[in-house]
Amino acid sequence: MPDALYQRYLAALAAYQDHRTTCTDPACTNFSRCLEGQRLGTVFERRQDAYLERQRSKRNAR
Repeated sequence: MPDALYQRYLAALAAYQDHRTTCTDPACTNFSRCLEGQRLGTVFERRQDAYLERQRSKRNAR
């Protein structure tokens, strides 16, 4: 079973992807984001960074 951090990371990705497919704001693109898209993108990026950092630290601890 995946750990909680990994699950939160994937949930943030899914939320961001859902937003990208449904957002009707013309300012929300792959290169700029609406306010909600920016918030969701930031949450995803932070969780991804935390997950990857933990993976790196596990690898280096061996």
